[in-house]
Amino acid sequence: MAKRFCDSEIWDDLWYRKLPTPYKLLWNFICNKCNYAGIWKVDMETAMFYIGEKVELETSLNLFNTLKERLIVLDNGAKWFIKDFIKFQYGHLGTNHLSLKIKSMLESEGLPNPCLTLNEGIKINDKIKINVNNKINDNTEMPEDCRIALRKIGAKI
Repeated sequence: MAKRFCDSEIWDDLWYRKLPTPYKLLWNFICNKCNYAGIWKVDMETAMFYIGEKVELETSLNLFNTLKERLIVLDNGAKWFIKDFIKFQYGHLGTNHLSLKIKSMLESEGLPNPCLTLNEGIKINDKIKINVNNKINDNTEMPEDCRIALRKIGAKI
C-alpha cells in the first residue's frame, strides 16, 4: 500500500476551495490512486464508484487546470500526470531503487526527469551559484543525477 504526503494547506488554496465537492473528491482520489511517478490511469467509472457522485472527464480537466497546469494528459487521454507530484512527494529523485523506478516510468511515458531542468529539478540556493562562465561553485551536497543533468547542459562542476 502506497503512503502519500497530503497537503493540508490545499484547503486554503482558492482553486481547490472553488471546486465543486465531487471534483475535490476526484482530485484527492487521483492523488491517492496514481502510481509512484504521479501517473493515473484514467478510470472514471471506478472513480465515480468510490466518490459516489457523477463527474465529467472534460469538466475535470478544465477545473483542475484552472489558473495553473496541474495535470498533463498522456497516451491520448488514457493517463493523467500530476505535474507537481514528484516535487511534492519526494523533493528530488536520487539514485535509490524507488527513484530509478520513477525515472524509468517517466521515460516510458516520454516525460523528462524532474532534475533535467534548472527551473524545476534543481534548487539553486545561496551556496550554489552559476556564474556567467557556467561554472558552479559548490559548497553543499548535490544529488548525483542533478550533477549529471547540469553537465548535460554544459555547466562545469
